[in-house]
Amino acid sequence: MKKSVQTIGIILVLGSTILWALNSNLLKLIYLEGVDPMTIVALRAPIAVLALLIFFLPFAKKRKMLLQIDKASIKYIIWLGTIFTFSVITWIYAIAYTTIANVVILGNVATIFTLIISHFWLKEKITLPKILAILLAFTGIVIITAPAYNLSFFSNQTFWGDLIALLHSVFWALWYILSRKLKNTPALATTTWSLIITSLLLAPWAIYGLLNVYISPKSWILIIATAIIAQSFGVLMLHAASRRLEASIVSIFVLAEVVFAIIIAYFMFDEIPYWYTYIGGVLVIISVIIISFNKNKQLSHN
Repeated sequence: MKKSVQTIGIILVLGSTILWALNSNLLKLIYLEGVDPMTIVALRAPIAVLALLIFFLPFAKKRKMLLQIDKASIKYIIWLGTIFTFSVITWIYAIAYTTIANVVILGNVATIFTLIISHFWLKEKITLPKILAILLAFTGIVIITAPAYNLSFFSNQTFWGDLIALLHSVFWALWYILSRKLKNTPALATTTWSLIITSLLLAPWAIYGLLNVYISPKSWILIIATAIIAQSFGVLMLHAASRRLEASIVSIFVLAEVVFAIIIAYFMFDEIPYWYTYIGGVLVIISVIIISFNKNKQLSHN
């Protein structure tokens, strides 16, 4: 793989991570408006599809080519959309039945699952820099999250929520790997068709929300914004990055979302990080640097 392709992949995954961090903070504003989380999730998927079609198709010379997929890819895209749907549902219910800290920590176990599954399925190598980066990043996330809560995993009060959060991490790991499996399919086609499947699966919740949940104009603006930021461009950039980087590498970079979310929260909500947050953030950033440096070093040797 050329160094320029690798660099573009890193830029794409970091850009996606920043968008997802911004999305997390915007979702906080929607929650404060009192909109049910499941309604938000269900409404965002079809909006994201429309946004992709509006942004890209008018400027494309070969419009059919952008959304064209081969028969071999259809089953993977169906699974991709289904797994994304279940990852969202498990995330929502994990938040309801356990603490935010537990969701963040157990959810990011996805990086470890990705490393293991991609080794056996995609034949990606488990290298020392990858292991070191995961350990540093995961330690950083625990340091950022844990002190604010009285951590207790799989206790009587949080057992089912923790189990759902762990299941969420498995779905995310499979999502990373399936995206990599579709590296020969255009990223726009993969993103659009998988989001269409997600929209269909979440349609009952979307209809229920439209009929029974009051959504203010401000909430609608925020829902549309998060759909475009996270599920249109955020997911599209992740798919594009997976064409250029290994699944395990992408999952490590995504861990930086926690750091970006803290930085954005500082400017949006004046949330001042605690001293231990800086330590955890530095560890996550170091893990990203290790992976970036290691990939560039490999390319220079090839």
